[in-house]
Amino acid sequence: MHDASGASLVIEFHHGVMSVYDNPVGVMTNGPQFSWHLTNLDNYTFLSNVDRSRATFGAYEAAQPDSGIATAGLPASNTSVGRFVRAAYYAQYAEKAQTADSALTTLAHIMNNFDRPRGITIDYPDGSGGHLEVPGLGANGGETFATEYSCWTSLADLDRRLLLVRGYGSLNFSRLDLTALAGVDEPRVLPFSRLNGAAIDATNVLRDARF
Repeated sequence: MHDASGASLVIEFHHGVMSVYDNPVGVMTNGPQFSWHLTNLDNYTFLSNVDRSRATFGAYEAAQPDSGIATAGLPASNTSVGRFVRAAYYAQYAEKAQTADSALTTLAHIMNNFDRPRGITIDYPDGSGGHLEVPGLGANGGETFATEYSCWTSLADLDRRLLLVRGYGSLNFSRLDLTALAGVDEPRVLPFSRLNGAAIDATNVLRDARF
């Protein structure tokens, strides 16, 4: 949980016991327990966003052909453990935005790094798969397997009370103004399918553009 001041709190249930933690890193994923994630983060003190693009090995001068080597030490898996480390890294090193709108744009770019398409990892029925999985169709003979994927992504602007959501079937976010909805006195239900949509068609804008 976060509040508009930037403070963060974790409320966690483990084997029926509730624990409440101040969250010094401001990110959270699934199990193991939050305290375990913080201890595991101690293994990544070498991380930095500064590229070390040159090194000497004996008489050989090695040089990177591109930028981005600083992220080589980040865990690449989509496990909750790997995601926690990556989330802490992005929260620490992403460029700090100067306006509220640019902060949402920055956050959307960060969240793109945690957007899992269907089928990227799968579990067969007789395997030792995890939880929160949905059935999918395999490529070989229509065999059924389970695949986790990002059903939706949400962004929150706590100062302006805005909620942005993007379902799996959409390329763009939809914005909800919670202040404007404050007077609604009964539940409202809106399926994500109503918000699905492809990229904005800019063909005519480009056709009519002039220098």
